[in-house]
Parts: sequence; structure tokens; C-alpha cells
Amino acid sequence: MKQHSVWRYMDFTKFVDLLANNALFFCRSDKLGDPFEGSVPVKHLNTLEFEHRDGTAGFEKEAKLYAEMGSEFRKYVFVNCWHANEHESAALWSLYVKSGEGIAILSTQDRIHLSVHDDDRPVWFVPVCYIDYRKDHPPVPTRMAPFRYKRKSFEHEREVRLIWYAPTQAHNGKKKPPPAEDGVRIKVDLNTLIRAVYVSPASPGWFQRLTQSVCRSYGLRKQVRQSGLVSELPMFA
Repeated sequence: MKQHSVWRYMDFTKFVDLLANNALFFCRSDKLGDPFEGSVPVKHLNTLEFEHRDGTAGFEKEAKLYAEMGSEFRKYVFVNCWHANEHESAALWSLYVKSGEGIAILSTQDRIHLSVHDDDRPVWFVPVCYIDYRKDHPPVPTRMAPFRYKRKSFEHEREVRLIWYAPTQAHNGKKKPPPAEDGVRIKVDLNTLIRAVYVSPASPGWFQRLTQSVCRSYGLRKQVRQSGLVSELPMFA
């Protein structure tokens, strides 16, 4: 079975952070900058209200739960974002790398699953579905489901995300505080995770050589490649 490629674009400092920690950084979902992150589509709430039109208390209880899912629960959900594409994306190079000192790492879903080291709580690999939050009515069977959705205005990202969530309650039933202010790092086997390393199409030759040297110093046994987009530049007589 063919393994679909996924990419993660970053600047050089974040790449070194990945190598130095042998870990992927998962951002706390309420810090991602999207106010719709983890929220429930309006039609789902309308349907829920209709189902409880006889005045039963179930609607208020469930509506409160969904409200918490869109606010407080976001502090317990952590996300690491990737881009699904068989080829490099010029748009994402421009969006996430503001200088010539940029890196893209290439992986696959299988490589990600095999590389992640977290036996206590699973890491979920989730393709993002882009919806209209006022018109669409996607399924919301669990508290995690809203984190599968984003607004249609983000469709260009073709995002797949790794999701890790922390427990909200201790064994004694008391509420636990969020585990981190900004994010958590989850250990990975880098040589399993990374299929290839690319430097930005705007990168000079010395930057490619530096990146290769840094990879070797951290034990990453991958060839660093110049972005293939360089070969697509027009030729002038």
C-alpha cells in the first residue's frame, strides 16, 4: 500500500530544537490562534436543542459540555501540524519560512506512528476536515471530534494533525490543571520519523552544508537535499 507523504515546514531554530530534544512540539490548542479551534458547529447544537424540545434537562447538560469543549477543554488538547502532499508546496514555504534559512521534513503516517514514544497516552493521527461552521453538520461523537475540523478558509493548508490530550481529572476525581502553558514535547525516534530533510528553495549552498553538519552532530542519518522547487525556476537566455 502506498504511503502518503506529509511535510512539516519550520525555521532553522525549530529544526535544531527538534534534533536537540528528540521530540515533536505539540502546541496547546488554545494557543494556535484560531478562535474556532475545538468549537462545535452551530447546526449540531441546533439539532441537539431540537431533540430535547420536550423540555428535558439533557440539552442544558450537553450544551454545557460542548461549551467547555470549546474553551476549557482546549487547554488539555495539544496539536502538532503537518501538510499532506506528495510534493513540496511553494505556498507553505512562503507561509511558514520567512527567510532562506528554512527546513522541511518529509515523513509518512506509518513513520510517525512507529516513531512516537508515548505509552501512557496515545497520539492520534487525524486528517483535518474543512467545514462551514454555520451550515455544515459533521458528526461530533466525542470531545475530541471538534479538533478534527477547521474553517474552509484554511483548506489550502491540507492539514493532518497529531493530537495528544492530557487527562482532565485525577484518580480521586478532582480536576487536574493543564500540564503546560504553551505546549508539550513528545519523544520520537528521529531516524524513523524523518524520511528526508529539505532546505528552502531560497537557501544558499552554505546553509545546506550547515544543516547536513548539524544533522550528523545529532545522529540524524539523513541526506539533506536542496528544495526541488529550485529546478523549476525559469531559464532566461
